[in-house]
Amino acid sequence: MSTMVKYAKGLTTFTNLQLLTYRYTGEKYVDFAEFRPGNLSGQDNRRERYEAIITQSIGRSFISLSGWTQSYRNHNSNDIGANLSYNTTVGPVSLSLSGNYGKYNGMDGDDYGGSLSLSLPFSAFDRPHYSSSSIGYSRTRPLFTAAMVFMDIRPSAITVATVIFDFTLILFSLLLT
Repeated sequence: MSTMVKYAKGLTTFTNLQLLTYRYTGEKYVDFAEFRPGNLSGQDNRRERYEAIITQSIGRSFISLSGWTQSYRNHNSNDIGANLSYNTTVGPVSLSLSGNYGKYNGMDGDDYGGSLSLSLPFSAFDRPHYSSSSIGYSRTRPLFTAAMVFMDIRPSAITVATVIFDFTLILFSLLLT
């Protein structure tokens, strides 16, 4: 079982603060998003997590900074981390830049990474389309990844084509709904 307490406060008209705490009372507790059926014995035994998030709006831009620490029942040291993101729009174009840092128990060296995303609408054959591209890097997986998403929206269907490039993997998927 887990319990979360969240405190949120508007510091100014455009600045917000959130403080969160999680307490994991059951041993071997695993979040749904992190559950791996093949790795039940390797799950960490979390005790608590504390997180602070501050956000700032500046015109059409948005900045977010967060920091967190997490402790375990079966480890003496804590995991710590921080995230910084910047999002803005210039006309119809959306741009997102983010970076993260983490120091994890049992991991050699620090983990860090970042990503850049660009989303823009365009028109072809008298129909609106959307294109989103991103590139990212992580120290724990020292290869660049890039992704492109194209969307065609019609009254009867949405067509999405996704292309993901990784220097070790090239994947193309097409989803029609």
